[in-house]
Amino acid sequence: FCYLTNNYGYTGDWFVGNIKDLKPSPVLKVFKHAFAPANVFINLADERYNPSKKPHKAGSQLDVQLVGVNDAGKEMEGEVEIALINAAGKKVSSNKQHVVLPATTRKEIGANIMLPELPGGYVIETSFTPKNDTKQTKTSRRFIKVGQADKYVYYDLKE
Repeated sequence: FCYLTNNYGYTGDWFVGNIKDLKPSPVLKVFKHAFAPANVFINLADERYNPSKKPHKAGSQLDVQLVGVNDAGKEMEGEVEIALINAAGKKVSSNKQHVVLPATTRKEIGANIMLPELPGGYVIETSFTPKNDTKQTKTSRRFIKVGQADKYVYYDLKE
């Protein structure tokens, strides 16, 4: 229901053009992972816009709550990788774990990631790949502050 806004020939933000000639809009492309039938999301607030949020301690382990969502009518299993990406776009820390997502529900999943000694802005990214379907990898991202820095610069995501 979130895709189309009416049936008068034009659509909302998700598609452009007349209904008979639907083309995905840039907004839909950006949110394709958010509307995936199954994904593992990071349950953490974006820290770029919260000046009162203290940075995480450099060199420490960050415990993160993930939320697996499965809207399909059958159980899904696969692998989720949680990674930390620095301002240059380089993966500086990561780990993987097997997950099983029950049908038509959500599941909380504990995870952790090692934070670097170098202060700065980092992106935490999960990549969920269902078993036997590497073409369906979906991501979730959050921006965090690590250590005391004068300015937190983040990787400029292209997707």
